Amino acid sequence: MVAPSHGEPTSARDGSSSNTTAQVMRSPSAAALPEAEARSLPAAYPPLSEARWALVVFALSLLVNLLDRGIINLLVEPIKRTLQLSDIQVSLLMGFAFVVFYVLLGFPLASLADSRSRRTIVGVGLFCWSAMTALCGVAQNFWSFFFCRVGVGVGEACTGPATLSMLADFFPPAKLTRAIAFMSFGAIAGIGLAQVIGAGVVQALQGVPDFQVALIGTIHNWQMVFFAVGLPGLAIAALMFTVAEPPRRGRIRSGASATGVGWSSVARFVFAHRRCYVPMFCALGTSTIIHSGTVAWSIAFYQRTYGWTPVHTGYVLGLVGVLTSPVGLMLGAWFAERSAARGFDDANMRVAAWASTLAIPWSALGPLMPSPGLAVAMAAVSNVVVASVGAPMSAALQIVTPNEMRGRVTALYLFTANVLGTGIGPTAIALLTDVVFHDEGKLRYALVVAALLAWVPAACYWYVRGHYREAVIRAKRWQ
Repeated sequence: MVAPSHGEPTSARDGSSSNTTAQVMRSPSAAALPEAEARSLPAAYPPLSEARWALVVFALSLLVNLLDRGIINLLVEPIKRTLQLSDIQVSLLMGFAFVVFYVLLGFPLASLADSRSRRTIVGVGLFCWSAMTALCGVAQNFWSFFFCRVGVGVGEACTGPATLSMLADFFPPAKLTRAIAFMSFGAIAGIGLAQVIGAGVVQALQGVPDFQVALIGTIHNWQMVFFAVGLPGLAIAALMFTVAEPPRRGRIRSGASATGVGWSSVARFVFAHRRCYVPMFCALGTSTIIHSGTVAWSIAFYQRTYGWTPVHTGYVLGLVGVLTSPVGLMLGAWFAERSAARGFDDANMRVAAWASTLAIPWSALGPLMPSPGLAVAMAAVSNVVVASVGAPMSAALQIVTPNEMRGRVTALYLFTANVLGTGIGPTAIALLTDVVFHDEGKLRYALVVAALLAWVPAACYWYVRGHYREAVIRAKRWQ
């Protein structure tokens, strides 16, 4: 029997939650994947030393992923100048080109993550996207650059579903949010290092003259940055094969049938619980549009609005991100764990709803500040609040999804983030600047409009709380 949530009124616990559990058992997904089917007891969780080592390697891979993906944001102006591109073309390189690979191969890779070696998928993907980042250093025009950025998109396609699925098998639900928060340090470090180290490399290479390469053409000093950040990822790819593959847990089927869950069963399961999944996906997609667009144009904003150089902006924003975002990650994990310990089954969604709401004023007022110091201060507060959403939301998805579906459901989740977020976000900001405000100097107002639209994901988080609570109660039957 499932224990009721001690954080809800007695009437809600005795009525809606138990009724919901019964409804879930009679839902279409139950017909597709009968929970009454005999299954073996789950194996013990792997030794803590193995789990911690995997967490470190995952964090390093995420660091390299975000570093390779984000370094282009520091090089907007030299790329525009050298290749003679518009803001919209640059935005396509930052966003849309990155998601093409995910659209093409993300779902097949996610299917493999549900039944094959997940560490191999991540290791091979890490090798490929690091090599493609380095190849960005030889691009001579928009289309060759676009092709290389398409290759970098292998990162999200390979890492997201596989690593999150493995973490859920390394750590029990009570510790999963904190583990994901720690892994996310790699993402924060990657974003920060893309600015800090990238700024240092740009500064170091400023005096390096251009040179000619046979059959390729002229290599400019800014292009060497891509070699500097891409090649180290090859070493991390080799390190991935030292990670143990954990036994799979949390199946609602076992044995041979566990590997036979097809896309039709996944679709039926998600549809049967659409009131939980759809708002979560919508919140992720809309928040990523805002966040990725803001991050992509942040360095250009400080250049155009306050006259800062790319190097100075990279150092400042990178340092702010590295110092503040980890605070938000741990605060989010701490609040979620504390709420769960008090009996709130919707703990993860509570944190996401409150944080998304509280971030709006700080994000909207920042670009309007009269001085760069005040703008950076507002961005620092916003970073703390926004970062607190990440770990609870990633953990929430893994907790309510059966193991044999986690890779593909996570792929759907990240597909929403990549296509709507990374693919649209940078271009949406560029369109606001070029088409609505007709002046690249008014980039700040485009960022304000984007920040004010954050009420959409906040509303989704508030709405889904009750449905998520019901899904957590259902998931306790097979965890």
